[in-house]
Amino acid sequence: ATSDLAAIAARRAMDDAGVSADEIDLIIIATISPDMFFPSTACFVQQKIGAQNAVAYDISAACSGFLFAIQQANQSMCSGASKPVLGIGAEKLPTFINWEDRATCVLFGDGAGAIVMRSGEVKNGHKVISTDLGTDGSKTDILKIPGGGSALPLTCENISARPNTIYME
Repeated sequence: ATSDLAAIAARRAMDDAGVSADEIDLIIIATISPDMFFPSTACFVQQKIGAQNAVAYDISAACSGFLFAIQQANQSMCSGASKPVLGIGAEKLPTFINWEDRATCVLFGDGAGAIVMRSGEVKNGHKVISTDLGTDGSKTDILKIPGGGSALPLTCENISARPNTIYME
């Protein structure tokens, strides 16, 4: 599951940072391939790594998700709300691939990466200087998984068309 990949990445990042699970205040996971709709994949990771003190939630922003997670982590730390923060980008996209669609099946795979961020700490010159993110909602048909949500629930009648797989214009 996506949470398995994310938990491995989280443990490695925590080991590299010298941070224990009890010290983590916030877990943000960027994913469009969650374990399930709810609870969030971050809740599963929280349990798997033993970070019972952490607030945990997912964000869904596809390719740019990890950048959004870093921005949210940085803002949470700057406000004083969280310290340290675990940011994770994790995907298990082959679950959502139509293997007969050669335009998409060769593009997506599994993977996870994580970072531990601490407020006010500059280690080896690494820090978030600034972020400037944007969104263009007019391009929603370019790359999507159209089925399985509230706009197009999966039914016996539409499942053979595979609306729950990745589609690219």
